Amino acid sequence: MATALIGGAASLLGGLLGGNAARNAGRTIGAAGTAVGNQLEQETMQGQQGATLAGTQAQQLAQASGSQAQGLVQSGATTANNYLANGFTTVGQATNPYQTVGATAAANLNSAYAPGGALAGTFTAPTAAQAQQNPGYQFQVQQGEQAIERQQAASGAYNSGATGKSLANYVGGLASTNYQNVYNNALQAYQTNYGNTLNSLTAGANMGLQGASIYSNAAQQAAAGQSANTMNAAQYMGSTGLQAAEYAGTAGTQAAQYSGTLGLQGMGAAGSYYMQGAEGTAAGQMGQANAYLNGLNGIAGAASNYVAQGGLSGAGMAGPGYGQTLNTAGYTLGGAPLGTGNASYGGTNPYGYTPYPTSPPSLMNP
Repeated sequence: MATALIGGAASLLGGLLGGNAARNAGRTIGAAGTAVGNQLEQETMQGQQGATLAGTQAQQLAQASGSQAQGLVQSGATTANNYLANGFTTVGQATNPYQTVGATAAANLNSAYAPGGALAGTFTAPTAAQAQQNPGYQFQVQQGEQAIERQQAASGAYNSGATGKSLANYVGGLASTNYQNVYNNALQAYQTNYGNTLNSLTAGANMGLQGASIYSNAAQQAAAGQSANTMNAAQYMGSTGLQAAEYAGTAGTQAAQYSGTLGLQGMGAAGSYYMQGAEGTAAGQMGQANAYLNGLNGIAGAASNYVAQGGLSGAGMAGPGYGQTLNTAGYTLGGAPLGTGNASYGGTNPYGYTPYPTSPPSLMNP
């Protein structure tokens, strides 16, 4: 009987100790899982913040680089356009005198063609009297007449009609020849003067035309160059802006994706540790319950052994259905004598008594 009591006490003590140990172990595992989960959450949040910051910095850098590139392109286009404008100004200054000469020559050319101008009249043939005024003609007439007179005097026919006829023929032929020469000379002089005047005025006008043409070409080239520079700069700036925006968008998307992936992975890992901690806590609680149940089972076994060994037998307590008489020696439970009363094991409480006719306390609470 003592052995049964000792075994029951040991089972109870073991159940209590084992339950406390299982509970403490479960709490330790749960606390560790929670701590690791919290740490993973913090590190995940820090990683997400770092990814977001890196994405933001990449976006800012892309936008700043794009703006800087656009500024450089705009500055380059402005410098190139200023260079073209300065070159055009230089060409204008260089061609301005020629354009002035051309303008003056054109005005003089218009005046020359106007009525009374140098180029407006026609050639006028010299008269016979004008031809006779030629100094060479008078000298030739004088020399010829003297030669004829000397010849006629030498032949003795000076005073004859032949002398006068010879003089008339000579003077007439010389006059005809002289007039032709005077006419040709006058015509040539007219043509030469006309050509010189025309060429002089035309040369000045052409000089002005060339200067104006050079100036016009320079203006067209400068305008075309400036337009091309402006268009190319605008296209490059637009392309650079799009590339910077695309890179910034890609950086932001990648940062968001990485942050999301990191968050899912971190929260998944943290959740796993939380679950492991919860499972450890639950396991500790189950272990505690099992330990207490085992202790109770040990107590029940000890009580059963105690009863089986006759520790509670009596002549007046025959339990119905069990065939065992309890407390024949007059043991007292809870201050109530059991030697004369009749009590049997209750069918609904294997560890207590069903009162008949009295109600003694249960064995679970002596």
